[in-house]
Amino acid sequence: MGQLSGKVALVTGASAGLGAATARLFAERGAQVFGIARDAERMAEVFADVPGGTFASVDITSPQACADAVADCVAHFGRLDVLANVAGWGKTVPFVDTEYDFWEKVVDLNLYGPIKMCKAF
Repeated sequence: MGQLSGKVALVTGASAGLGAATARLFAERGAQVFGIARDAERMAEVFADVPGGTFASVDITSPQACADAVADCVAHFGRLDVLANVAGWGKTVPFVDTEYDFWEKVVDLNLYGPIKMCKAF
């Protein structure tokens, strides 16, 4: 019996990197996992290794999309116990070469995205 047996976890950023590793680890520890990210094709590859897990393409910069993702998770699994805000994005660019809209996208995803998910949770 795993440490997360009987729990349902929603993992953001589940299509790659730390989010994919978190989804796999939670499943190994017994959780049922609902993964969200923007790239459904990459999540399909990840969730081939997440027994009993499911996923949806979601943009966490949208408050309504966050609320819908939580509702979809609860509709699928009947509950939601754990929220893992792992989604994040950025690229290495010299500060003087960045445009305002770049920073707006980074802050909306990396800062406000988790806030929107917590509120929806």
